[in-house]
Amino acid sequence: MDSVLFPWTEDLSVGIDEIDRQHRQLVDILNHLFIAVVQRRSDQVVSETLDALLDYAQNHFHLEEELMRKAGFRGESFDQHVCAHHAFMAKVDGIARKSLLENKTVAFELMSFLKHWLREHIRVTDKAYAHTLQAAGFCTRQWETEAREKIELQTRPWWKFW
Repeated sequence: MDSVLFPWTEDLSVGIDEIDRQHRQLVDILNHLFIAVVQRRSDQVVSETLDALLDYAQNHFHLEEELMRKAGFRGESFDQHVCAHHAFMAKVDGIARKSLLENKTVAFELMSFLKHWLREHIRVTDKAYAHTLQAAGFCTRQWETEAREKIELQTRPWWKFW
């Protein structure tokens, strides 16, 4: 990629390889979306890339929430985490719908929101639960293989239309 909106840096690692791999994938799709917008790729490419980002994010969020439940997360911090995921999806959907209604390509407002939200969510919110997940065994190779297979079955392959 020639330029990126959001470079992956090691300070984003939560210390669980599969979760980090999924976060990198989200960052990669976001960077492809950014390039599609900057290069004024077709509306179809931009739209499908955004859809793929949302699909992947939703499946990743479901996995995080499932792991948190299995690791014993309950109460306000869990509820806030789930609410943050729902708010993210609603905000992105709202901005995307507004862009479609105004017959504009995906706005840089959306790019900025995606970058900042994802960075802060990983650095603060996701890191807050990582140690508990590690202690619960969600960093074993067997678990990572199962998690990878599960998310790959549920997401559309965004690179096919890129």
